[in-house]
Amino acid sequence: MKYRLIIFIVVGVLALTAVLGFLFGRKNPPVQTAQLEFWGMDKPDIWEPIISAYETANPGVSINYVQKNTAGYEKELLNGLASGRGPDIVFIQNTWPNKHLNKLSPAPPNLISAQNFKDIFMDVAAQDLIRSGQVYAVPFYVDTLGLYYNKSLYNNAGLVSPPKTWEEFNQAVKQISQKDDSGNIIRSGAALGTAGNVNYASDILGLLMLQTGTVMVGANGSEAAFDRTVSLDGRPYSPGQTALDFYTSFAVSTKPVYSWNARMQNSLKAFISGETAMYLGYARDLKQIRESGLSFGVSV
Repeated sequence: MKYRLIIFIVVGVLALTAVLGFLFGRKNPPVQTAQLEFWGMDKPDIWEPIISAYETANPGVSINYVQKNTAGYEKELLNGLASGRGPDIVFIQNTWPNKHLNKLSPAPPNLISAQNFKDIFMDVAAQDLIRSGQVYAVPFYVDTLGLYYNKSLYNNAGLVSPPKTWEEFNQAVKQISQKDDSGNIIRSGAALGTAGNVNYASDILGLLMLQTGTVMVGANGSEAAFDRTVSLDGRPYSPGQTALDFYTSFAVSTKPVYSWNARMQNSLKAFISGETAMYLGYARDLKQIRESGLSFGVSV
């Protein structure tokens, strides 16, 4: 399953020491006097107990946590790093190191070596966060795509459990979706098929491509290969195109699974309001969905 790592990127040796202290509970670190700034997107009360405990264990070290707006966070971070006014510790997505590696400092090997990292964390984390034998970040948690489904709409459609395969997913979409005489969607089976109003559209499409056997990158490490045609049972088969066709079919009015279009509201809002029965999202969406009072389940 396609997943996303949320990671600490560390700028400078002292900041990395602080992060490793969070994760591994380092005992009796050297006494240091430092003022560290920590940028993230979570509410301060999430980090307050962790920061307080670290400051108590490390007299002289003070950490100032600053909550940033998600929408402009990457741009603000880049501007800060480029001007030399950036944070000492940052909390970002795993896809950012490749873009901004020249602005980051690797951890000294005596703090954490590439082999130590590989012994502790999952293989994919090493692929994302180790460059030229040096560790540039440590993973904090993994957030996987999951299927949120509306239990009430499922019950009304006579469905007992969430789908386990894409074939079952399609069948559920057809069973739940409703249209008027003009073909307008009254009830959506799933929020899929478009880009602008579907949260994580690129992640979902990437998941489909990987599941269909798409080779995302060529042998030389840089050539795009997702559109290559291969032979399957003696016939030409394009896994990348197959995945794209499957994804967009939910927004094509002539398809049996048509249940979404660009005129509908954002996919998460549509799910919370009962406009659509199925929503592919991450664990970060759970709190907002739960607070809505919706009767729902999650399948991963």
